[in-house]
Amino acid sequence: MHPVPFAAHGYASYFDLSIFDRYYYKDMPLEEGIGLLQKCVEELNTRLVLNMPKFKLKVADKTGVREVRLSSSSLACSFSSVGWF
Repeated sequence: MHPVPFAAHGYASYFDLSIFDRYYYKDMPLEEGIGLLQKCVEELNTRLVLNMPKFKLKVADKTGVREVRLSSSSLACSFSSVGWF
């Protein structure tokens, strides 16, 4: 297997991998990574026929695991976790 810095699966991969190729860089801060995923959600809502208004993202790092909800309507994210910052 070949190591990759990002992945997308299913129909989303047809649209999102090009966004990752263009905007992803090594050691990207969390806030920029969330912004990158918001671009992907926006692209999916533009190009896919399905209406998927909510996406759930789980962040795992040294502070623990927390959930980030990505909303495609306003492209705003809200954090719900134990011990966020």
